[in-house]
Amino acid sequence: MTQLSWLYGVLGLALLAMAPAVTAEPVSRLVDVRTAGAERVAALKSMRGVEWWLELGDHLLLTGERKELDRVAERTADAWPALDPAALVLEARGCGFDGTKHLPAIAEAGRFALVRVPPSLAKYPVPGRDWRPVQVNSSYARLWSNDPAKAAAGSAGPDPLVQPLVDAVNPSGWVSRFTTLAGYNRNTFGAGRVQARDWLVAQFQGIAGVDSVTVPSFSFSYSAQQYTAENVLARMPGTRRPNEWVIVGGHYDSRNPNNGPGGSNPSPGAEDNATGCAGVIEMARVLSRFRPERTVLFMCYAGEEQGLYGSSAHVAALQQAGDVARVVYMLNMDMIGYSGDADLDVLVESTSLGAASFARFGALAAMYAPSLRLVTSLSPCCSDHMPYLNAGIPGALTIANDWGSYPHYHQATDVPANVTNAQAMGGNLLRMNAAFLAETALASDRMFADGLE
Repeated sequence: MTQLSWLYGVLGLALLAMAPAVTAEPVSRLVDVRTAGAERVAALKSMRGVEWWLELGDHLLLTGERKELDRVAERTADAWPALDPAALVLEARGCGFDGTKHLPAIAEAGRFALVRVPPSLAKYPVPGRDWRPVQVNSSYARLWSNDPAKAAAGSAGPDPLVQPLVDAVNPSGWVSRFTTLAGYNRNTFGAGRVQARDWLVAQFQGIAGVDSVTVPSFSFSYSAQQYTAENVLARMPGTRRPNEWVIVGGHYDSRNPNNGPGGSNPSPGAEDNATGCAGVIEMARVLSRFRPERTVLFMCYAGEEQGLYGSSAHVAALQQAGDVARVVYMLNMDMIGYSGDADLDVLVESTSLGAASFARFGALAAMYAPSLRLVTSLSPCCSDHMPYLNAGIPGALTIANDWGSYPHYHQATDVPANVTNAQAMGGNLLRMNAAFLAETALASDRMFADGLE
């Protein structure tokens, strides 16, 4: 080798060392983990070359070295040059959300969407935007099949004392009730909402074991005016622990784009939320056959669409009476009927207060409603479980996970015929909830279910 060729070789090696390797460039990959399983998801999070991750339900966002992430066997749903976590926020996609006025989502995470904004905006509140900065290496929504708690939960098989209660769920009767409820124009400010209130009172009064039905009123401000509306509260006293309460709730008001006083557009609200309110009635009907040891309060709220006013009023009443400590759990049902396809995915969301119940929902769904695919989220928002959680009461929302893709959301076309796959989606969700209530409300008096002692 000549001195010149040796010099060129040394220079070439030096330049090669200085040049960034294309395969080592940082990238972000959105990985589909719907069939991955808990061990595989844990392995993806800790694999070599991963700098940070976000778990977002069906997907895992990984950022790290391209040469390593290119080896991931799972399907990549989307890919980018390395995303800046300081430019990522979770934006609430709850009541009143209009997708045409918001940034496109990178991925969904429960009822929040991961979106990219200028870093200078990510840290500060923006009028009209309910968003929060992300924390890297966090699980914002998780598939129950990918939850490490699934292995610990185990499954002893269906409980022979719970199975009859689950079998008592009547999906066709539930569909009939939400169809009737959707026949009332339930805008909070209209006469149709009052007619629906009276219909609900009659429904609860016809259920054995309900000892009182009341319509507590509350006041709220809307567009600088004061208004009054009423919740419907049905009480089923506990047989052995009457001072321990379980609340089952769902709002009965509905909305359309013209949601204010004097709004002329019809508000049938079949999916949002005749389905959930009819689900509350169904749970009362089922528990009436298997009397609970704990007292159960069945709540249908008004004023949800204007800002959770009905549920907030009930929490305020609990606080004023010193009854918050009596409440063991609050189970909320909102938009429980619609599925856009055969994938019956249901979202269960709470804060850390209700996180321990995720394992029970998962195990009970597997035993009593195996058609369900469960997604859990610790980023709750925008429905009637929130005032209870904010008051320190454990609880959760159960909602059909296709709610965000429902094309008739908050429209006059939200009619029963458009709530597709209702009996399969809602029927299975109600079976899961019935099993959960059987355990939580201690529905143990089954020997009296047929009127025999």
